[in-house]
Amino acid sequence: MIAPAIQILLIEDDSDDALLVREALANGNQPAYRLDHAHTLAKGLDRIHQGGADVVLLDLSLPDSRGLDTLSRVLEAAPGMPVIVLTARSNERDGIEAVRRGAQDYLGKEYLRGPMLAHCIRYSIERQHIEDALRKANEKLRELDLLKSEFVSTVSHELRTPLAIIKEGVSQVIEGLVGSINEEQRQLLAIAVQSIDRLQAIISDLLDISKIEAGKLVLSKNRVDM
Repeated sequence: MIAPAIQILLIEDDSDDALLVREALANGNQPAYRLDHAHTLAKGLDRIHQGGADVVLLDLSLPDSRGLDTLSRVLEAAPGMPVIVLTARSNERDGIEAVRRGAQDYLGKEYLRGPMLAHCIRYSIERQHIEDALRKANEKLRELDLLKSEFVSTVSHELRTPLAIIKEGVSQVIEGLVGSINEEQRQLLAIAVQSIDRLQAIISDLLDISKIEAGKLVLSKNRVDM
């Protein structure tokens, strides 16, 4: 089965560099590549908005935009799309800073003649897919964690009232308010009250944890004499 062609948007004003990219990608590589070329950032952004690109090759020095602001505008227009910055020869600083700001990779223009470009494109797309999958998994985990916190908070609140009623009823029996009981019965009921107190303490701890996770727990800080 033949893999579908990778759609590449090249935003580059230098015709010679664009020709090098085209020749490098036409050198019998698998999967095949289809190149769409824009000479200015404005035209590149228009192509991005039209959709269809799998990856963007971006020169930071264009007639209508220069520097890392060029990258920012492309990332804003194409969130989730891998962007590979083409750097000037022997200038890695811009490439490294571009990756820090969200580019998937950078490649010096001196490597446009060899197979490095095709490898860089494939790896960048694969890394972007992995990042997208991890981001979705993290979002799902956050949703599940929120559901867990809401469940714990709701159940804890619902348990407090019946436990308070049970404790009050047992206490009245111990105090003889509803009839006399013997000493053995009083001891057993006292154990029941202790168990209720422990359960209420656990519920209070769960509620505190829910408040901490929700950012609703307010700490009261005071200086103390050690």
